[in-house]
Amino acid sequence: MKIKNHLFAAAFALAVMGLSGTPAVTAPMSLLLPEAVAGEAQANQTLPLPADMVRYELPNGLTVMLQPRKDPTNSLEARLAVRAGSVHEAENERGLAHFVEHMAFNGTKDFPGQTVFKRLEKLGIMLGADVNAVTSLGSTVYKLSIPRYSDEALEAAVHTMSEWAFHITFDEAAFNREREIIVEEWRLRQGIGSRINNPLQSLRYRGSISEFRDPIGLIEVVRTAPVERAKAFYERWYEPQNMTLYLAGDFDVDELKKIIEKYFASEPRGTHTTPVDWGRFKVADGKTVERIFDSEQSDRFVQVMMQETLEAPSDTVNTQWRDTLERLTLDILDTRFALIKENEVGNLQIADSSWILSPSQTQVLMIARPKSNETYEKALEDAGRELARMIEFGPTAEELARAKEKRLALLQNQAVNQARYPNITLADQTADAVIYRLPVIDKVTEYEMVKTFLEAVTPDHIRAAAQMMRDSTVKLAAVGPNDKASKKVTEKSLKAAWAKGVNAKNVKPFDLVSKPVNVNLTKPDVKAYVEKTELESPTGDGDFYRYKLVNGMTVFILSDDNLSGNTSFNLRVAGGTSAVEPSGMTRVPAALTLPMRCGIGDLKPVDIRRAAQKAKTSIMSYAELLHHGIRSETSLESLPTMLSLLRDRLEEPHFCDEALADIKTSSANQFRHSPAERKFMDAISEDAFVNGRELVSGEKDIAALGNAKEMKALEGRLLGDPAKMTLYIATREKAETIIKEVGPWMGSLTKRGEVVDGWVDEGVRPADNKGVKSFNWATAPKTMVQMHYRAPAEWSQEMADEVTAIGLVTNLALREKLRTEMSGVYVVSMNQLLAKDPAPYFLGRLNFTSAPERADVLIEKAKEAIKELAEEGLTVQNFKQAKAMWRVNEERMRKETYWWADAIAQTAGNEKEIEVLADIDDRIADLELGKTNKLLKELLSGEPMVYKLVPKQSGK
Repeated sequence: MKIKNHLFAAAFALAVMGLSGTPAVTAPMSLLLPEAVAGEAQANQTLPLPADMVRYELPNGLTVMLQPRKDPTNSLEARLAVRAGSVHEAENERGLAHFVEHMAFNGTKDFPGQTVFKRLEKLGIMLGADVNAVTSLGSTVYKLSIPRYSDEALEAAVHTMSEWAFHITFDEAAFNREREIIVEEWRLRQGIGSRINNPLQSLRYRGSISEFRDPIGLIEVVRTAPVERAKAFYERWYEPQNMTLYLAGDFDVDELKKIIEKYFASEPRGTHTTPVDWGRFKVADGKTVERIFDSEQSDRFVQVMMQETLEAPSDTVNTQWRDTLERLTLDILDTRFALIKENEVGNLQIADSSWILSPSQTQVLMIARPKSNETYEKALEDAGRELARMIEFGPTAEELARAKEKRLALLQNQAVNQARYPNITLADQTADAVIYRLPVIDKVTEYEMVKTFLEAVTPDHIRAAAQMMRDSTVKLAAVGPNDKASKKVTEKSLKAAWAKGVNAKNVKPFDLVSKPVNVNLTKPDVKAYVEKTELESPTGDGDFYRYKLVNGMTVFILSDDNLSGNTSFNLRVAGGTSAVEPSGMTRVPAALTLPMRCGIGDLKPVDIRRAAQKAKTSIMSYAELLHHGIRSETSLESLPTMLSLLRDRLEEPHFCDEALADIKTSSANQFRHSPAERKFMDAISEDAFVNGRELVSGEKDIAALGNAKEMKALEGRLLGDPAKMTLYIATREKAETIIKEVGPWMGSLTKRGEVVDGWVDEGVRPADNKGVKSFNWATAPKTMVQMHYRAPAEWSQEMADEVTAIGLVTNLALREKLRTEMSGVYVVSMNQLLAKDPAPYFLGRLNFTSAPERADVLIEKAKEAIKELAEEGLTVQNFKQAKAMWRVNEERMRKETYWWADAIAQTAGNEKEIEVLADIDDRIADLELGKTNKLLKELLSGEPMVYKLVPKQSGK
């Protein structure tokens, strides 16, 4: 792991950090890197690239970055980063950078129309998941993710990227069709989210051009700009010197260079070089406070944005020293804020790293949440006071040592595991680094660099970093429901509260202490198992066993070292919300979550959180209609801690009226301020199903939660008998290693009472409704549509597979009809289900959002498209395409431990159904076009039930 010292010295010339002056505080403090570490370094030396990365520049100025490696998924990742984003637009071009991105998928010189998709879909990739692009403030990044590497895929990726870079055709008819699609993309985002996020975004970028350059642009520009204007933007900024091409995969670099030369080298260098330091902020002026209150917003908080201008790029030694100090400061504040929350004296949060707003602008985000009886101003003042406390006294030696240890352990873990990073992660990180001038650095090298930094960091450095945050440009945003309390909040009151906090004179040293958490790691003296059965592994490799524990619990362990991820657990019990009357949808989740808020065994809630955080594990309950249980994941090192916590959760759960009261209050607040979209979905569930009331919960169900004693009794019925539980585990570790730990911990569980007999058939079935039902609740200028196709069906695996293939082709057909031909929607999807339990039936739910005035036309067009598909059936070509897409999706999912833990759990341990999981390739290959088309006609020929959420003023 170590790097030779002379290499480290050459790679990192550590020097003075690019900050002007020394903070004016009483103790000697500095943000300058000590001379003992700096040596004779140059201040702005750029950090080195990873050793496995090849970077070069074509004569025309295009930068190429190649990372030849075979990741665990054997994928090929390609990114084309173009420094052409919304900040480069003139006033009459606002939205055209994003429009250009859309036009890349509407035809190029070598791929007219949308034929590029047909070429890529032959490789099994899908629009959206594998082919995509993102326009942001300073760039447009094109993405190709090809799940299975091949020489054909490699050339196809480079060819496609070159077409997008230089040869978009800007067909005028396609351009005009795309206008309304972009408008619908804008419309889709409207609602409570945009009403909160848009003003936050404006405040965040206030003081720079970015405030006025949201990538979606101005709707009037999108609707009226001539195609020549968009083409001119493309020709002006899409020039080689403004581009970086990145590829990661199992390729030969010399051969790839030839392919890149073939497709990219002939384009001449341009004359419009985009500035590297785009989006620079001016001195803050104007309003720095926002009040954002909305009737559909239930959560209350104040955002504190502390913004600073960098004098050196982030990929230099200077800024990485500064970044190290900032991260340590944030880690210490985060630990303190956790203690404040644990001791119930406040609720503060801080991001674990700064946001990059532009190559020269960063932001540290602090969030203050008022308690139920507090004002926004009180919470904000408390946040400011904690920053003042850090400036005045700094961290203790113990706090700083723990922060250093945490930081170093994180980097060491990244260094050890960097070979296992998937290519998609490296590709996305590198694209961001290119645009924001972030370091692209080998994790081993970063570990060595930061290790050297940490040896020089003192408490005074942390004080200086905290003062830098306080003295930066501070922007405040209060967010919450539009109620009586919000009307008392003013810009003046928020500014005064922050000033009072950060300038507090009566602060004392931080005195809340983190008490050690004593998790019992003594393994119970119980046999690991009493019965072991070897089964055929559904992955085709590795091992698969079923164990019976001494208390009757059944454990399945799938072990395969080809999988990715930590060891995943799914403890599953038949019952779910259906097994509880009344109000199971409300009571079951509450009963399952309450112990983690009241305590388990000898551990208080704060101890549970800290122990889980330290072990990097999670224990989360879940409640479905027919099943409930607990999911978890952990590393092998943390397995004993996770199992101890899980055992305490199942054996000694505590219940308290205080936490239950919080659940009731929080739930009532959420129901009271529920967004229209959620109300719409609940209304559909109630109307679209017989006994649909069993599928929703509301404010009137809160009374059914009762008291803590009643919750304890209910939880005992849900998780009180280990013999009724089945634990499903998927892991990269040896099965015998896992069962030696799991068996004693889980086998020591005792029966706490009689549990539910299993799930109950509550008679929930699709209702035979037809026609249209509108709900005039929408608070945004859009109509949401959901169309239901229902049919009786007898469940079989073959029929379920046919439904999957039908679903893939149906979505392609709908995309063609409603998006491409009609320019009517941005996203349209049909989710198809062949239910098995509690009774078999088919349900297809088609969803889209549109302009209110076009909704009815699009509904008819959707009906027409589905009817046509049902009558004519799938063609040989699109049936083959559906199979290819399905196969690739399966390959991607089946690499993850969490997928296998859940997939095996869904079989309820049925060996025949588990065997079916292994036969996916044969199942896909064996599907017959004729039988599939017959089923398609049976399922989708009927008249659907249509539900619409319409704006308040346009419905009755």
